[in-house]
Amino acid sequence: MSKTALMPFMCYRHPNGRASVLRFSDVLCWESSDHTLMVVFGIFMTASMALYWSILVCCTLLAPRLSSQGNVFFLTATRFLFFRFRTDCWWYGTWFIMRGPLLSLPVAIFTDLPQVQLFCMTAVIETYMVIQLVVWPWKTPLINLADGSMNMMMILLLSLGTTFLDALEGDARMTYSRIAVGILGVLYFVAFLLLCAALYALCHKVSMGSSEEHWVLTLGRPPSTTQLCEAFEALQIAYQTVDSAVIEKAIDDLSVYDRRMLAAVLTTVAPMLGNDRRMKLARRLSVTTTSLASMSVRSQGAAEAERASSPQPQKVESTEVPPSAHIRREVAQSAYI
Repeated sequence: MSKTALMPFMCYRHPNGRASVLRFSDVLCWESSDHTLMVVFGIFMTASMALYWSILVCCTLLAPRLSSQGNVFFLTATRFLFFRFRTDCWWYGTWFIMRGPLLSLPVAIFTDLPQVQLFCMTAVIETYMVIQLVVWPWKTPLINLADGSMNMMMILLLSLGTTFLDALEGDARMTYSRIAVGILGVLYFVAFLLLCAALYALCHKVSMGSSEEHWVLTLGRPPSTTQLCEAFEALQIAYQTVDSAVIEKAIDDLSVYDRRMLAAVLTTVAPMLGNDRRMKLARRLSVTTTSLASMSVRSQGAAEAERASSPQPQKVESTEVPPSAHIRREVAQSAYI
């Protein structure tokens, strides 16, 4: 639809100074009545697309609040926009719809400059590929892998397309040179930021990736230890009060990504359980246990020291703690997705 709406504006110039529509060479741009009619319909379709996308943006912004309120009409009407993506990437549908118009726009703006068209299209696809690989928005992991691979193939095809074009000359060559200088400047700026981050890490001497690093290096402030302890205490209370059937139902509603995240969390806290089931738990969850051996020795040593210092040691019957039903509360709120 975006290509059809922008077609009247895709005009290429002739040597005599006149221009024709790229799709219909016999239609002169801005001179014939046929082109005027095409422009009217093109403006109407472009305005309709802009209005439609604005409505989608509003729906995306309102989705968390209306979903938590259980608005059935809203959930049903916007299902096409959210159901294909993970609950924490509900916004990706609105962003994904813009890819088509952004790919068609360079042809309308730079009709006489195919090199610039390929550059702009490559930039759009690369931007989408980076965001897609960072957030993995699709519910099915295979679709995420296929989407990233297809984007990479499209970028390679566009790169090969430049070899079939004529060399740039005049103003076009100067414009392309300025773009190259700008990209090189951004590259050096990112390298300078990484150098500053390395110097900062050397001065403060904190573990790489630890919670003590600056929030700029961690791309945001991580949850504090107090908040996590309170969450674990609330989790323990919830597990003791909630029926096991409710917990099982909550785990059944988890997506494949949430299940793997939950398995990683259980493997991380397994050495803190203080019993011999922690290694079996990690093996059953198929999560790496490389760092559990040393932590197991430390936890056993701490347990023996505690038993030796206690005048009346009590035998505690160890049980394997399953996850609480409240770990992924937003799954229940957005179950329609």
